[in-house]
Amino acid sequence: MHSKNLDKIEGVFDVDTVSSFKDLLEKKNALFPDKERWIFRGEESAEWRLKTIFERAMDDSKLKDQKPWEYEAAILREFIRRAHHYISEASLPKNVLEWFALMRHYGAPCRLLDCTYSFYIAMYFALRKPRKAGDSDLAAIWAINTDWIYECLCKTFNKGREEFTFKDPNKFYNYFLDHNNPQTFVSYVNPFRMNQRLTAQQGVFLCPGDISKPFMNNFVKPGTQENPKHIIRIPIVLSSKTEVIQELRRMNITSATLFPDLPGFAESLSDWFHLGIRLNEDELVETLMGKFPGETQESQLTKR
Repeated sequence: MHSKNLDKIEGVFDVDTVSSFKDLLEKKNALFPDKERWIFRGEESAEWRLKTIFERAMDDSKLKDQKPWEYEAAILREFIRRAHHYISEASLPKNVLEWFALMRHYGAPCRLLDCTYSFYIAMYFALRKPRKAGDSDLAAIWAINTDWIYECLCKTFNKGREEFTFKDPNKFYNYFLDHNNPQTFVSYVNPFRMNQRLTAQQGVFLCPGDISKPFMNNFVKPGTQENPKHIIRIPIVLSSKTEVIQELRRMNITSATLFPDLPGFAESLSDWFHLGIRLNEDELVETLMGKFPGETQESQLTKR
């Protein structure tokens, strides 16, 4: 089945729609040979373009009296002012890129777009959430060639590849945060110090140079994309979700492992609807009655 029902996006190569875990593995092996470097992002809807949470929040807002960089700076400032109430002093970031990464860790809007080096983790993120009425019947995995990103950076700034080491706080500021002269480009970035979720998810970020423009306009300049196979969109039929979730769980890819905290574990329980787990009625009734294995009768009575 072909993805002909999706809107065409300039610079994006759409492959045939896949409908099974086997199909996804075949696409992975055919499209992403080891000699090339790729990063991936799972999207719940194949119809969505790549957008940061910051861009979505701006689109949703009617407050257009200030420039996007001012909102970004204000949100960053407020997060820095209050973060010490929630995390230890030793865990506080040392530079702006680390702060942005921590903001995404906790769901705050900023210019970073979450991606992963793992095709399988992107697969899970594309399919993990329960569908709502009216949602698209297709999820998607996006793949971006990082060698191509470097080529674009070198052409845009007329500098060698070694220039773009954005773990250097000064370089990150000069290229991304100079609001007086923002440049239209996208690069992948990661802080030197990785937080727990970023490590678990084999995470990496895409970062746009000019947040006053849509992310995709930073990514692909209209009329300049010569080879669209540098950005690939793989639509996935959602009816394959149960099979894929089961296969990924065998690989230990769940919300509990990707978000190694209580919220992540709680969210992982939605996977149970797709795992075919055999349920014991007697144990379930005892659970509803507040009886749990290993507890004494006295401790059970004190709960009532």
